[in-house]
Amino acid sequence: MKYLIILGDGMADEPIESLDNLTPLQYASTPAMDLLARKGKTGLLHTIPEGMHPGSEVANLSVLGYDPVKVLEGRGALEAASMGIDILPGEMVMRCNLICIENGKIKNHSAGHISSEEAGILIHYLNEKFDTPPPHEVSVGAGEVESAVAAKSPSGDVGIFPGVSYRHILKLKGGNKHLDCTPPHDIPGTEFRKALIKAQIPEAQATAGYLNNLIIRSQELLENHPVNLKRKAEGKDPANSIWPWSPGYKPQMKPLSETYPIRTGAVISAVDLIKGIGIYAGLENIDVPGATGLYDTNYEGKAQAALKALQETDFVYVHVEASDEAGHEGDAFLKVKTIEYLDNRLIKPILETIDTWDEPVTIALLPDHPTPCRIKTHTDSPVPFVIYKPGEMPDEVTEYNEFSVEKGKYGILKEKQFIKNFFRKRVFLFMILFLSFAIQASANSELDSIFQVLFRAMNNKDIYVIEKEQRLSEIKNMLNMPDLTDNQRHTIYNKLYDEYCHYKVDSAVYYQELNLELAGKCNNPEYKYTALLNLSFSYWIKGRFLESMNIMDNLDRKLLDRLPEWLLVEYYESYERLYMYYAAIEGNSSNEYYRRNSLYRDSLLKIIQPNTLKYNIVTAEKLKDENKTGEAKKFLMESLKNIKSENHDKAIVANIIADIYKKEGNVEMQKKYCAISAICDIKNAVKENTSMMALALLLYGEGNIDEAYKCIKSSMDDAVFCNAYFRAYELSKIFPIIDSAYQEKTVKQRTELQKYLLLVSILSVFLIFAMIYVYRQMKRIAKIRKELHHTNVKLNSLNIDLQQSNTKLQELNGQLSTINQKLTETNRVKEAYLGKFIDLCSNYIEKLDNYRRSLNKTANSGKIEDLLKSLKSSQFIDDELSDFYTNFDETFLRIYPTFITDFNALFPEEEKQVPKQRELLNTELRIYALIRLGINDSAQIAVFLRYSITTVYTYRSKLKNKSFYPENFEERIMQIGSPVII
Repeated sequence: MKYLIILGDGMADEPIESLDNLTPLQYASTPAMDLLARKGKTGLLHTIPEGMHPGSEVANLSVLGYDPVKVLEGRGALEAASMGIDILPGEMVMRCNLICIENGKIKNHSAGHISSEEAGILIHYLNEKFDTPPPHEVSVGAGEVESAVAAKSPSGDVGIFPGVSYRHILKLKGGNKHLDCTPPHDIPGTEFRKALIKAQIPEAQATAGYLNNLIIRSQELLENHPVNLKRKAEGKDPANSIWPWSPGYKPQMKPLSETYPIRTGAVISAVDLIKGIGIYAGLENIDVPGATGLYDTNYEGKAQAALKALQETDFVYVHVEASDEAGHEGDAFLKVKTIEYLDNRLIKPILETIDTWDEPVTIALLPDHPTPCRIKTHTDSPVPFVIYKPGEMPDEVTEYNEFSVEKGKYGILKEKQFIKNFFRKRVFLFMILFLSFAIQASANSELDSIFQVLFRAMNNKDIYVIEKEQRLSEIKNMLNMPDLTDNQRHTIYNKLYDEYCHYKVDSAVYYQELNLELAGKCNNPEYKYTALLNLSFSYWIKGRFLESMNIMDNLDRKLLDRLPEWLLVEYYESYERLYMYYAAIEGNSSNEYYRRNSLYRDSLLKIIQPNTLKYNIVTAEKLKDENKTGEAKKFLMESLKNIKSENHDKAIVANIIADIYKKEGNVEMQKKYCAISAICDIKNAVKENTSMMALALLLYGEGNIDEAYKCIKSSMDDAVFCNAYFRAYELSKIFPIIDSAYQEKTVKQRTELQKYLLLVSILSVFLIFAMIYVYRQMKRIAKIRKELHHTNVKLNSLNIDLQQSNTKLQELNGQLSTINQKLTETNRVKEAYLGKFIDLCSNYIEKLDNYRRSLNKTANSGKIEDLLKSLKSSQFIDDELSDFYTNFDETFLRIYPTFITDFNALFPEEEKQVPKQRELLNTELRIYALIRLGINDSAQIAVFLRYSITTVYTYRSKLKNKSFYPENFEERIMQIGSPVII
């Protein structure tokens, strides 16, 4: 089993008014995605763990089964891996965008998608300047960070590594990663100073200040750089600032091969972030030329790279960024276009190719996160996904979009559940039955799979015809272009001939007659011979062999030597083909026609370029006629392997291989290659074909009448459509035989059906009697039901009353629970303070006794002046008050250990309360500590703190007005923490 994940970054969205209130996925034409939905199982996936930022790094790690909470070390560290940047212990790395700032606000996160060449020049320039100190002190402005340190690294070492377009890496020695950084794509239109980096902990303050200085200094350095002046002159956004974000150290991740059933894997992406994730996941990084990460990326190249990687590895992860960038731009119609490109240019060719493979491939399709055009940034909403596993029953979802998959069998999954379901192998039921037929199933599974593809293609014949007509219409439109030259008209006629030749042969004849007329007008022998050779071939298809031969016999052979060599090839090939069919009709391998066929084939081999497809085909046919079937197959199998797409050449090669197996008497392999040939013919709307007729005969010979009839009817319909009279004549000899068998089987089935109908009629009579009896019983039951209904009405009324009573009781219980919780909290606080109060009282009694003894001793010793001095002094009271407040502070903070942090969270940075050194609570904090304990009266607080009521009121009003929540500030104080009694 092979595994493939196709991830369209940011594809998911919201309904958009300009798209008829549909999402881009709903609005876009996505036949390949919808086909996957019909074949697989679908659902919704939460890729963002609760509380985490909805970044691509988080989402893609989740998709691959990693826990971002544990392994994520920032986006910069992941992208650094893809760029070959080593991260040593003690080094911090960050993603570093080149952005555009206009009028002090972030205009965009990509500097107008600056080119990699321009960005490289700017980054090199900044690195040179950052190595030297600035000519003046750089300031980030008061209040924007806690402190703006001098513009030098904490360890004196910083560097920016250039990446692709606007995406770069900043590495810092000794940096602290505990920073609040905002991705620039999340804040377009925001004043950049309000979004500068802030430290999460005091130890990160130096790093935050340093990085903010770098941002400000980069703006001074880049503003008038020649690259930016040139971009402004061209009407482009300048790259006039750096923006570091997503800090981290080197991540620790296990390779996927250690967890899931794969040995090797590959990642295909134009984005350094995804490449880095792939490297840490143990995947090979495959670069695709022309992969840009934008809507103009090389979709076809990625598709071919994915198919090649699947042949060489077990797992491939294909990431396409284009839809995400369109979402960030807020361009809904561009996003629709990127989705349609992904569907038609990447997913469709992958599915068509994989359908022909022998080895099954499990395929998943999903976005990593939504990027709604409305808000131009990521969200954490669940994304639609589909998983297709060959052989598994699909669910009932027929379209792929955000809303259709809500009915999918997977339901809603979270993070790791997706990858587990993706790699989970089927558990087969009825294992005994499976084991008993294991050998036969393994032999027939490949052929069964090919026949499934064949019958699906037969059901979709109309689709391929529509595609053919569209191609023909596009070519015909070229004839309407003004001022066409004779050469251009000749080329267009030939293109139309090529399309019509095996589709509608009469139309092919018509356009070659126009070419013949054009040749006479231009007196161009090359045009003339091209038209005549093509007419000969068209007459051959129509079964007009005499006319075809007459054209060939009237050609001037000597003139061909003066014309391009390919015309001589066509000349020999036409004679070889004609004599082959005459010989086949004669039926004698030693007749004159076989001899002439062999002579022209030998002449053909002398002038065809060796190692070409045509050379291999002609050589194989020669070897087949000489009974060297093994060598013939070797030629053709190598040719078949080199034909990557399901075109008409593949159909021809597969059909000849089937003829070789027919000669060897290998019916199963003959069926296989006839089916492969027929699939290619159907998908290319080739109506003149032989493989379907041959397949019908093989199936008829095995007794598969239904399948044989489908094939022969399809072949007959094609021949009639194409006006290929000779092919229709051949079919007319076979069709009645298979049709007769089919009709006979149908009559037999009809007879059996009549017997069953008679049996059903007899049973129906019994059923009528049973219904009469049941009707009578039902009348009795209806009477009883009526009585029960009245009883139920009464019971319902009682139930409603009971429910209302229960509701009231629940409300009362809730209120009681709240009151009990508050009482419990109050009791705990009281218990804590009671214990502390008893200790204080005991201490105060002892202190008063010691003070009394001291005064008594002073009095007894006759030191009256000292006694009076002691009595007048307030030092004793001041000391006791200080001890009292200290005891109060310690006790309160033990009960509410997070009080200061939670209190400061209600204020802006510059208004936060910080107690002085050796001080647990300052006056402001102590006032609100008393309020938290339930002492809300300013008079009581004033007595407690020995302040005037006015002073307490002033403190309360000032703090309330400076907080984020002046209207309900004190209610929020009462919600701070739950008491912790130690």
